[in-house]
Amino acid sequence: DKCLRQVARFCSFNLMDKDFAAFSKCCYDVRHNVKQSCFEWCDNHGRCAADMMKVCPAQEPMDTTECMLKKKDLLSSDCTDSPYYKSLEDGVEEMRKDRKNAKESRRSDRKSV
Repeated sequence: DKCLRQVARFCSFNLMDKDFAAFSKCCYDVRHNVKQSCFEWCDNHGRCAADMMKVCPAQEPMDTTECMLKKKDLLSSDCTDSPYYKSLEDGVEEMRKDRKNAKESRRSDRKSV
């Protein structure tokens, strides 16, 4: 994703992998430093960042997503009404499938060594 690559200049992938809530806040904080075409993408992450940090802190992206979907009632309407949250709801099945395939691929890689 082009916006993710722009944000990565300011907010590391390492941060994203370890603490997606902090990464989302960082993304929001640097939204003025990215190209205009990615401002809204960062702004939308920011609409959920505070909720993520409070409800689902210090988790990798998929665990954060699962947490946010399970605890929707604890999130603000600003977050749950955002395009970012809607995309989580729409894309979670695909993310789960990708995650399962990645785990199975790692297992078969270990067996072939």
